[in-house]
Amino acid sequence: MSLRFITQELSDEEKVIIMRYLGKQGWLLFKENDFTEADIPKDNAPTDEDKSPAQRLRGAIFLLSQQKGISKEKFNEYYRKIMEKFIDSVKEKLT
Repeated sequence: MSLRFITQELSDEEKVIIMRYLGKQGWLLFKENDFTEADIPKDNAPTDEDKSPAQRLRGAIFLLSQQKGISKEKFNEYYRKIMEKFIDSVKEKLT
């Protein structure tokens, strides 16, 4: 899923500020009306460092499946197939 913003003319300084956030993770607040303090998260947004290696691997395999056009409904089947291949390759290296 993606979210796109279109804005009117930006100054060069504003463009520089926006570019600093390219590829960063964080919170984006949107609400039709005014925010309250309770709407603002207290914690930082989760990053890859907050995930286990297994969670990161599963996420990467999910993105790969999306690039290959595999539906979300068939992801678990695809994931198991990829993991079995990986497990077999590790077993082959065992002495």
